Amino acid sequence: MSKSDSLDNRRLFLRKKERLRSKIAFEYLFEHGSRFSAGVLRFFYAFDVPPSLVQAPLSVAVTAPKKTFRLAVKRNLLKRRMREAFRQNKHILLPLLTQADQNLIILIKYNNNRIASFDEITASMTYALNRMKKEVKNT
Repeated sequence: MSKSDSLDNRRLFLRKKERLRSKIAFEYLFEHGSRFSAGVLRFFYAFDVPPSLVQAPLSVAVTAPKKTFRLAVKRNLLKRRMREAFRQNKHILLPLLTQADQNLIILIKYNNNRIASFDEITASMTYALNRMKKEVKNT
């Protein structure tokens, strides 16, 4: 059994191309995107983004509010947990986007006053990605 077989042939990386960094892409997201909350997370997303704004079919950014978590250590902990939960569960959306030849950009904001466990963040992430999967199928 090879190493790739043990991973079910899934690419569990979060590459630099998959990170949302462009100011223009953020502006597009807030102008044309939708939003919803799932557990401790709030999601901002936009489908069918112009290809000039993104480098990958699925791009993501994460944020934790400085007003709520004054210490950078706590904000960084939350952002690491959100990125890891996304990285482990992005396989829910990725095949669907490549088949439909669509782009999706997502901003994930931590939306709670306490530091949630990794399991709680993962549960919120899987719920939200499955909800977005339904919307991709309907478009």
